[in-house]
Amino acid sequence: MKTKTSVLIIGGGLSGLSVALFLAYRNIDCIVIEKHQTTSIQYKFSGISARSMELYRNVGIEDAIRKQRPRRESNIVVMAKNLADEDHKIMEIEQADTSQISPTRHAECEQDRLEPILKKKAVKLGADIRFNTEVTDIRQGMGKVKVLIKNQSTEQTSEIHASYVIAADGSNGKTREKLGVSRQGPGILQNWLNVIFDTDALPAINGCYFTASILEDINGTLVPREGTKRWSMSVQYFPQEGEKPSDYTDERCKELIKRGLGRDDVNLNIVNIKPWEAAAFISDKFVYERVFFIGDTAHVIPPTGGFSGNTGIHDAYNLAWKLESVIKGIAGAELLNTYGQERQPIAYQTMQQALARLQAWFKDPSNKLPPVEKIIPDNNVVFGYRYQNGCLIHETGQTNQEVFEDVNNPTVRPGGRAPHLNLENNGQIVSTIDLFLDQWVVLTGVDGEKWENAIQQSKWAKQVRCYRIGQNGELKDYSNSFRKKYDVGMEGAVLIRPDGFIAWRSKEMTEHPNELIHEVFNRLLFVH
Repeated sequence: MKTKTSVLIIGGGLSGLSVALFLAYRNIDCIVIEKHQTTSIQYKFSGISARSMELYRNVGIEDAIRKQRPRRESNIVVMAKNLADEDHKIMEIEQADTSQISPTRHAECEQDRLEPILKKKAVKLGADIRFNTEVTDIRQGMGKVKVLIKNQSTEQTSEIHASYVIAADGSNGKTREKLGVSRQGPGILQNWLNVIFDTDALPAINGCYFTASILEDINGTLVPREGTKRWSMSVQYFPQEGEKPSDYTDERCKELIKRGLGRDDVNLNIVNIKPWEAAAFISDKFVYERVFFIGDTAHVIPPTGGFSGNTGIHDAYNLAWKLESVIKGIAGAELLNTYGQERQPIAYQTMQQALARLQAWFKDPSNKLPPVEKIIPDNNVVFGYRYQNGCLIHETGQTNQEVFEDVNNPTVRPGGRAPHLNLENNGQIVSTIDLFLDQWVVLTGVDGEKWENAIQQSKWAKQVRCYRIGQNGELKDYSNSFRKKYDVGMEGAVLIRPDGFIAWRSKEMTEHPNELIHEVFNRLLFVH
């Protein structure tokens, strides 16, 4: 069995499988170790943001994800005492319009359906994924990480030597603790149980079909899965009153479900009961020598706003392209430190936005929530976050700005996501977003030939793709939107990272473009 790998991933959930896919797509060998026997049968996470779909689109799984649930323009949410309550309220929640921001859109795909898609694609691309296996020890030193693993069926142990380790074993995983890395935050705010069950009840109230319900009689939710007999129930339990998850037997859960349905004449089969915590934590470190923390291992974000799982996906993509650059010798090892410099502040501010929504939408019996922060639009959280430091070169006079900017009016400065713009290539419409997400890209004005020549004459030529944009450029911009949207002249240039974020910009041509390009890449990739 394989005993060496470039990257070992501890945890085969949403974040772990995502980073395995992103690495395998880049031809980086990796092994995933997951203690559970299968992918998740829980489906608490379901809303994949349009930004996350841009990343999944790049690795070829967008269609597979969208096939899991037909496109729905809105969700129908019921608020009532129970589902037999005639005095109920129905809310239609429309998906945010992202057509001016992105070439793709939000998707609904529950976690138990998403994880097999991620796993299948990652394995096809060469990832080694081992379920029913646990990590029993981890040690760093001598330019590698030694990880002891055990097959839970055979009890057989073995040791894997990895160049790098990614800890994606979740909020209750042991890797972070084993390494002595602490975390801060308000802590556990509420305790919940997710109950997966099958029933012959119809997902309707007074003949109106719905996608979710918030029910007073159970102080929780009932959520049907579209097109199946499977539902989920989420209810709170209270350890401070002596309650524990084991108190919620199958029979007690059936009683709660019937109370929520408002009827007893239904068939019920309990499939799975799992406790979880609505909590808020941030790890003190995202990078610890050769170990990187992503997803819930790095940050625990309350579910309000739907930011948590998507933040983990964004962690995974940020880290994957940087690991590829270092492992393939394109960049110096210092590039990996920028993962923590960039992602930790974003995760913290995203957590604050989730807490602000929790404070505004629900009661706070624990009194653990921080002071209320201003709630900013969801799209600004999802698309508009800006890296203040890291793999970027500030412009002269550029100072740190708000972490979240107005995505409809971006500053287009280094550290921000490069804007979406539709262009024409050989008669086909192409988004700038689809140009970025696999390698470095330089966009220039129509007269930016000197930048293109400078790239081609540099040692970075194989790593960078250049496009000239204008009415007469390689990419046609008949509306002349590029210069305005990217705030550059006809001889200007913008350097975009493999994750679609702006690393450097020159609004006009400079006197010595060859020397400048050499200096820019040396700084960004830590080449000495």
